Amino acid sequence: MHNHENEHNYVDTSQEFSPREVEASGVYRYRSFPGQSFASQDLTQADLSYTDLRQAVLKGSSMRETQLQEAHLEGANLESAVGQATNFQGAFLQGANLTHAEMPAANFGHANLEGAILEGAQLNGTCFANANLRGANLQGTNLFQAVFDGADLENANLTNADLEGAKFADANLKGTNLSQIQLTTMAYETATETINSDFSQAEMPHAELEAAQLQGINFEGANLQGANLYGADLRGANLQGSNLQGAILKGALLTDALLNGARLSGSKYNMNTRFPMGFDPRHKGMVCETQEGECDVWSAQNPSDWA
Repeated sequence: MHNHENEHNYVDTSQEFSPREVEASGVYRYRSFPGQSFASQDLTQADLSYTDLRQAVLKGSSMRETQLQEAHLEGANLESAVGQATNFQGAFLQGANLTHAEMPAANFGHANLEGAILEGAQLNGTCFANANLRGANLQGTNLFQAVFDGADLENANLTNADLEGAKFADANLKGTNLSQIQLTTMAYETATETINSDFSQAEMPHAELEAAQLQGINFEGANLQGANLYGADLRGANLQGSNLQGAILKGALLTDALLNGARLSGSKYNMNTRFPMGFDPRHKGMVCETQEGECDVWSAQNPSDWA
């Protein structure tokens, strides 16, 4: 996983420049604009790589194909900024505000977004590969087909985010809140036509996935130890070789799920949990918990009772 320490500091802080100097398609590398305002300014295709934009105001600015590679944007305000294919590769965006930004196909690869606010942003098709998103707020964000391979999302909040087709291979999702996320938009019966999300080998211990729609998703080899999957829909999901020890699977739908090699000891289920035909949770060391303290596993496996 990428080392998110500041490896370079290219910013020329010997003098500051006025935002009025910055025009679309211009080249302004290494310049210094700390705390200055570019609100609603046209920065289309401008090259602001390696610049100092700490605490700068870029609210509502136009940033189509703007280059911000390794720029310093700590605490910057990019609320409602609009752009496409904007390049933030390796940029420093700790604590930055990107609320309701519209930046499809942006590149945040290797960027540091720790504690950043991206709530309600439109970031479909965006690359976050190997980015640091620890503690970031991505509630209600459109992340359709976004790439998070190798990203660090520990303790990030993705509640109600649209993650259909998103890729999380080798990502760290320890303590990540994924409640009410949207991973498929079609019914389970047509899941073969969906673009399924990939969480293979992802680190997701204690992840919050209550009531999440996870039909047909690939969790092969993922670490979901202690995860909260209460009421989650995992029909047809690939959980082969995954670690679900101590996970909460009460009320979860696991019909047609692939569970070969999954570690399930200590995981909790109840009368509302639905398993694949012929699957006996007791043989996997699972623990049944109901209000009465008992569970009739065979009635749970009766096809006539399946939802």
